[in-house]
Order: sequence, then C-alpha cells, then structure tokens
Amino acid sequence: GEPVADAMGRLSPRYREALLLRYGCGYSARETAALMDMSYGAGQKLQQRAKAALRQELEKEGLTV
Repeated sequence: GEPVADAMGRLSPRYREALLLRYGCGYSARETAALMDMSYGAGQKLQQRAKAALRQELEKEGLTV
C-alpha cells in the first residue's frame, strides 16, 4: 500500500482528524482547533503530537521525514 496512508491508518482517530483537517483540507492551525472544538493552544499541541506520531510510524517503515 501507500506508506503515508498506511501510517495514517495506524494513528488514533483524533490525530488522523487533526492531520486531515490541517494538511488534507488546508485549514489553518486555528481553524483546525476550532473545528475540533478545542482551544488554539490545545489544538496546536494535538497537531504537534499527531505529526510526531505520523513521523514515528513512517520511520518504522524505514522512511525518513
């Protein structure tokens, strides 16, 4: 399969949602937080953690980001 799609599938639903809104749909960090019904600060933290989790999953497959 596609490495990024496979890695995304292994993320928690919350992380997946944050990354899809931010990078798939092109919403800003602030818009993503609002759409997920959280404060901007909490949204930023969630997005950072989601990116780190995705990076870890990709590295498990031998890909570097």
